[in-house]
Amino acid sequence: MADQEINLLYKDIKQWLLHWRHPELQRVLDRIEKGRMRPQQAKRWRKKIKPWREAQEKCLNPFGPPPGSQEELGRIDVEVGHLVENPDIRIGIKILDQKGKSVIAAGATGSGKSNLIRRLIYGIDALNQAYDRAHSSTGS
Repeated sequence: MADQEINLLYKDIKQWLLHWRHPELQRVLDRIEKGRMRPQQAKRWRKKIKPWREAQEKCLNPFGPPPGSQEELGRIDVEVGHLVENPDIRIGIKILDQKGKSVIAAGATGSGKSNLIRRLIYGIDALNQAYDRAHSSTGS
């Protein structure tokens, strides 16, 4: 019975990819895998992650973890926001690398699809204006 709490915690974290959105859970997984998690600790962790698990059950986020630092992301041409889980990580699109781009905005009513598209349009417009200013001042 004691191992059941530990097994359920491990299953919840892995099944719902909670360690991707909550990096502290990677340490929990490591402790479980090394046999260093006590049933009482597992029970407390299961209680703590319950809202996270329920949120994933409602709307699974299948995407991997964000890069560890902003440097890994490189240059972003149009910034559209930041990660809720880690506000230091910006989210955006690189559009100046001359590769074809497609963007899809999907989500429930009120999730911010229109705001995303609006920010993309404003960002692209700002890039175009900066390009025009740079080229009109050089006489090209």
